[in-house]
Amino acid sequence: MALVTPHSQFPLGHTMSRQRMAELLAWTERVDGWVIEDHDDPGSWTEPSAPTPCQFDNGRVIHIGEFGQVLFPGLRIAYAVVPEELADVVTTAQRAAVGLLPMLEQAALADLMSTNHFMRHLRRVSDAYGERREVCAQELRSCLGDSLPIQSSARGTHLILGLPPGVSADEIVAAGRRSRVRAYALSQFYANPDGVPPRLVLGYGATPPDELRAGVHRLCSVLGEIKEPALV
Repeated sequence: MALVTPHSQFPLGHTMSRQRMAELLAWTERVDGWVIEDHDDPGSWTEPSAPTPCQFDNGRVIHIGEFGQVLFPGLRIAYAVVPEELADVVTTAQRAAVGLLPMLEQAALADLMSTNHFMRHLRRVSDAYGERREVCAQELRSCLGDSLPIQSSARGTHLILGLPPGVSADEIVAAGRRSRVRAYALSQFYANPDGVPPRLVLGYGATPPDELRAGVHRLCSVLGEIKEPALV
């Protein structure tokens, strides 16, 4: 079984190529395997999306997702699109594991999706994420100029900030937290962090623009305290 996020691999944001999809589907047929395709990117709800394995389905793809990222986390309503041969098995497993589902919330969500209100909400969410992404990137460029690379994408709700060779991302993460800035070392997301270049993962999805500006300035102050020629 393979679990994939074809729209946007976290945290680098890569999109799965058509060739890789074809190889993955061929693998399922060779080994009688399954692909679980996780629709975990809020941006792909409104942005034109690249093809995914589900669109080239050979009967071996299970598509899953949930509505918490685009509505609110407490909703806790997810979905699975499965091959017909698995429908009864998945339904039985769901009932055994979860039990009764929240009928009122499902009815409200169904009503929302049957009108234009859901798409209008998604566009507002997309616009809000886009504004926050641009604010974060602009403030970083304003503070740092072109001294450090910034990797930003319409996918996801974070960006990647490169650091000079020899600078410890973990050290900056620790110093940032002392200054009320939460960042993550890119190496945290690797099973084998050896050789991972020093980079920071900076989330912006849950932070209003004004707080982002203040947070970026505090992060830049932390970076300015690192005694490296590239940052002076």
